[in-house]
Amino acid sequence: MAYAPTQTYNAGGAPGTPPQQPAAWPAGGATGAYPSVQHGGYGYPQPQTPQAPPPVYPQGYPPQQQGYPPQQGYPQGYPQQGYPPYGYAPPPPPPQRKLGGGAIAGIVAGVVVLASIAVVGVMIVNGGGKKNGSTLSKAWSVPAFGSDDRLIGSWMTSTGLVRASSSGGVTSYAIADGSKSWTLTPPSSAATPCAMSPTTTADGIGTMAFGSDANSCSVFAGVDSHTGKILWTFPLTSATDSVAMAASTYIQGSVATIVSGDRVGGFDTATGKQVWGLKPRGNYCNESSVATTGIVLVDDYCADVSPSYTLTAVNAATGEQMWRKTESDHTTISSLLNGSPLVSVLSTSGAASLHVYDGSGNSTATLAAPNLRLNEYHEVTASLPGQLLVVQGEEDLSSSNGSTAGNIVAFNLATGAEAWTYDGESNHGALLAQSTGDGKLYALSTGTYSGSPHFVSLDPATGKSTVLGALPSDTNGWTFSGGMLYATSDGGLIALSSYGDEAAVSKYHK
Repeated sequence: MAYAPTQTYNAGGAPGTPPQQPAAWPAGGATGAYPSVQHGGYGYPQPQTPQAPPPVYPQGYPPQQQGYPPQQGYPQGYPQQGYPPYGYAPPPPPPQRKLGGGAIAGIVAGVVVLASIAVVGVMIVNGGGKKNGSTLSKAWSVPAFGSDDRLIGSWMTSTGLVRASSSGGVTSYAIADGSKSWTLTPPSSAATPCAMSPTTTADGIGTMAFGSDANSCSVFAGVDSHTGKILWTFPLTSATDSVAMAASTYIQGSVATIVSGDRVGGFDTATGKQVWGLKPRGNYCNESSVATTGIVLVDDYCADVSPSYTLTAVNAATGEQMWRKTESDHTTISSLLNGSPLVSVLSTSGAASLHVYDGSGNSTATLAAPNLRLNEYHEVTASLPGQLLVVQGEEDLSSSNGSTAGNIVAFNLATGAEAWTYDGESNHGALLAQSTGDGKLYALSTGTYSGSPHFVSLDPATGKSTVLGALPSDTNGWTFSGGMLYATSDGGLIALSSYGDEAAVSKYHK
C-alpha cells in the first residue's frame, strides 16, 4: 500500500507537500518516567533558574543545562548509535591494509538476526573457500557510487532493494532486473542521508534522517519504501538548539524512535505526530542514550537531584519506564545488540564485552567470547530462536594467517556460553548476509586473497555450513558491504561491492 503525501499530512502547506512540524517537540500522550512535554525544545522543559547554586559536578563534567554537550565531526564510519560515552574520545580509524588488485581493507562491526538483520560496514571478500562444483551466475549488475561512499542502511521490499548512502542518496533497485524503481528527493534543507531504520512497518513505511553530512542530522522523516515519497518531516534542530548531531532510528510496530544527542522521542510512522518525548530527571543533567528495536537505554548524571547517576530502560513504543538502576558512575554502553532479552556492548578502557540483562536491569551474564573478534561499536540485532544470538566479528588485522574478514559467533543467551563459530570454509573469514526468513542464516566465505567468494547457508543451531556456490571470477578482489548482502527467496544473492573507485549493485543466482 502506497503512502503518498496527502492533505491529511499537511500542516498548513499545499496538498501533496510533506508537512513541516513545529521547531519544538510537540506534546504527546506517553506516561511514565519520560512523559511528553508541553513546552521547550526536543522534549525538554525550558531551563529554570534554581533557587540555590547547583551542586558541584565531578571532575571532567562542567555544568551543562538540558542534556549532553553538543558534539560534531565523528570520524567517518562512526556508528549511528548515539555518541561516545562521557569523556571518551573516539579512536582514529584503523589503518587500511595494502592489498593486491586494489582491494580496500575495512572493518565491520555488526550483529545478525534471523528475522531482522542489521549489519553495517565494509569488509574484504576475496574468495578461495571450499567449492561445491557450482558457480553462481550474475543475473544483473548496475553501477553505484565508489568505495568512499558511506553506506547508511538498506531495506528489502517485495519488489525492490532500497539503498541509502552518503554520496549516492536513496535509491530503490528492482529485484527482477536491477533497474532503478525510484530515487528519493531529500528535504531541501538537508540533502545527505545520515540515519535509516533497519526495518520498515508492515505497510512499508521506514524512517530516515537527513543532514549536511553523514554525521550531522537535522531533519527526521517518514519514507514510503515502495515509492520513495517522503510522508512527513520533523526538525531535529531549532533556533535555540541549532547543532545537528549523529542519529539512530528504529521502528517498533507503528512507532518510530529517533535518538540524536539529547533529542529522544517516539513518533507515529504514518503521520509524524509525536507519541512521546524524553524528559530529564532534573534541570542540570548530562544524558547519553543508545537504542535498538523496542528499547532506549538512558545513562545520565544529574547535579540537582538524587540519585546522581542512573541507568534507565525506556519502552521505545510508549516512552514508559521499564526499569531504573541507581549507579555509582556512568555505565559506558556503546550499543545495544538485542532488546529482549537486553544485550549490550560495554566499553571499558577501550575493550568491549557483551552483557545480558534481566527485566529488572540486573546483569545476569557476561557472554564468554574467546573466539569473537569484538569491536566496541558493534551494531544492532535481535535474538534467534532457541535463545541464540549470532554476532558478526570484525576482521583481525593483526592476524598472520591472511584473514580477509571477521568471523561469525553464536551465543546461548540463557547460559552466556558460545554455541558455535564460523570462520569461513578455509578459516580466512566470513561475512553475514541478511536472511530471507526461511529459518537459515546466509554468509559469504571470503577465503584467501585470490579466487571468488563462496555463498553459503548456515544452520542456526549448529553453525554447520552448506556451500551454495562460488561467485563469478570477476568478483575477485572486490570489497563487499555487509549492509547490502541479501539472500533472496529464489536462492540468490544481491550485493553491493566495490573495487577501487568502481562500485556496483549485483544479483547472483544459480
